[in-house]
Amino acid sequence: KFLISLLFGESQRGDADAYVKLADCYRNGVGVNADFIGMTAMLAMAEQYGNTLRLKEYLKALPENDSYRLMFETMDEIGKKNHDKVKAVASVLVAN
Repeated sequence: KFLISLLFGESQRGDADAYVKLADCYRNGVGVNADFIGMTAMLAMAEQYGNTLRLKEYLKALPENDSYRLMFETMDEIGKKNHDKVKAVASVLVAN
Protein backbone atom coordinates (compact mmCIF):
# COMPACT_ATOMS: atom_id res chain seq x y z
CA LYS A 1 0.00 0.00 0.00
CA PHE A 2 2.94 2.32 0.64
CA LEU A 3 4.04 2.02 -2.99
CA ILE A 4 0.57 2.94 -4.23
CA SER A 5 0.42 5.94 -1.89
CA LEU A 6 3.84 7.08 -3.04
CA LEU A 7 2.96 6.69 -6.72
CA PHE A 8 -0.36 8.49 -6.31
CA GLY A 9 1.48 11.34 -4.63
CA GLU A 10 4.01 11.55 -7.43
CA SER A 11 1.30 11.33 -10.07
CA GLN A 12 -0.67 14.14 -8.40
CA ARG A 13 2.42 16.32 -8.85
CA GLY A 14 2.30 15.61 -12.60
CA ASP A 15 4.90 12.83 -12.80
CA ALA A 16 3.99 11.00 -16.02
CA ASP A 17 6.24 8.03 -15.19
CA ALA A 18 4.39 7.55 -11.90
CA TYR A 19 1.19 7.11 -13.90
CA VAL A 20 2.84 4.38 -15.99
CA LYS A 21 3.97 2.65 -12.78
CA LEU A 22 0.42 2.92 -11.46
CA ALA A 23 -0.80 1.34 -14.70
CA ASP A 24 1.55 -1.56 -13.98
CA CYS A 25 0.07 -1.85 -10.47
CA TYR A 26 -3.46 -1.98 -11.89
CA ARG A 27 -2.38 -4.54 -14.50
CA ASN A 28 -0.71 -6.81 -11.94
CA GLY A 29 -3.01 -6.17 -8.99
CA VAL A 30 -0.18 -4.79 -6.84
CA GLY A 31 -1.65 -2.76 -3.97
CA VAL A 32 -4.95 -2.44 -5.86
CA ASN A 33 -7.33 -4.85 -7.53
CA ALA A 34 -6.28 -5.81 -11.05
CA ASP A 35 -8.33 -3.56 -13.27
CA PHE A 36 -8.14 -3.05 -17.04
CA ILE A 37 -10.02 0.25 -16.89
CA GLY A 38 -7.78 1.52 -14.09
CA MET A 39 -4.73 0.51 -16.10
CA THR A 40 -5.91 2.30 -19.23
CA ALA A 41 -6.93 5.39 -17.23
CA MET A 42 -3.46 5.64 -15.71
CA LEU A 43 -1.87 5.30 -19.16
CA ALA A 44 -4.15 8.06 -20.48
CA MET A 45 -3.07 10.28 -17.59
CA ALA A 46 0.60 9.48 -18.29
CA GLU A 47 0.08 10.56 -21.88
CA GLN A 48 -1.67 13.75 -20.74
CA TYR A 49 1.35 14.61 -18.58
CA GLY A 50 3.82 14.11 -21.41
CA ASN A 51 4.77 10.43 -21.42
CA THR A 52 5.13 9.25 -25.00
CA LEU A 53 4.13 5.65 -24.25
CA ARG A 54 0.82 4.85 -25.95
CA LEU A 55 -1.69 2.21 -24.86
CA LYS A 56 -1.09 0.12 -27.97
CA GLU A 57 2.69 0.13 -27.39
CA TYR A 58 2.22 -0.68 -23.70
CA LEU A 59 -0.03 -3.66 -24.45
CA LYS A 60 2.20 -4.97 -27.26
CA ALA A 61 5.15 -4.97 -24.82
CA LEU A 62 3.34 -7.28 -22.38
CA PRO A 63 4.17 -11.01 -22.37
CA GLU A 64 2.52 -12.92 -25.24
CA ASN A 65 0.05 -14.78 -23.00
CA ASP A 66 -0.88 -11.78 -20.84
CA SER A 67 -4.68 -11.59 -20.68
CA TYR A 68 -4.81 -7.84 -21.29
CA ARG A 69 -2.56 -8.14 -24.33
CA LEU A 70 -4.73 -10.98 -25.66
CA MET A 71 -7.91 -8.93 -25.13
CA PHE A 72 -6.35 -6.04 -27.02
CA GLU A 73 -5.19 -8.29 -29.88
CA THR A 74 -8.66 -9.82 -30.11
CA MET A 75 -10.30 -6.40 -30.32
CA ASP A 76 -7.70 -5.28 -32.87
CA GLU A 77 -8.31 -8.34 -35.05
CA ILE A 78 -12.10 -7.92 -34.81
CA GLY A 79 -11.65 -4.46 -36.28
CA LYS A 80 -9.65 -5.98 -39.13
CA LYS A 81 -12.33 -8.66 -39.58
CA ASN A 82 -9.68 -11.39 -39.27
CA HIS A 83 -12.00 -14.06 -37.84
CA ASP A 84 -9.45 -16.89 -37.82
CA LYS A 85 -6.98 -14.83 -35.79
CA VAL A 86 -9.78 -13.72 -33.45
CA LYS A 87 -10.74 -17.34 -32.78
CA ALA A 88 -7.11 -18.33 -32.17
CA VAL A 89 -6.39 -15.47 -29.79
CA ALA A 90 -9.75 -15.87 -28.02
CA SER A 91 -9.08 -19.55 -27.39
CA VAL A 92 -5.76 -18.71 -25.69
CA LEU A 93 -7.52 -16.01 -23.67
CA VAL A 94 -10.19 -18.45 -22.52
CA ALA A 95 -7.51 -20.99 -21.61
CA ASN A 96 -5.79 -18.36 -19.43
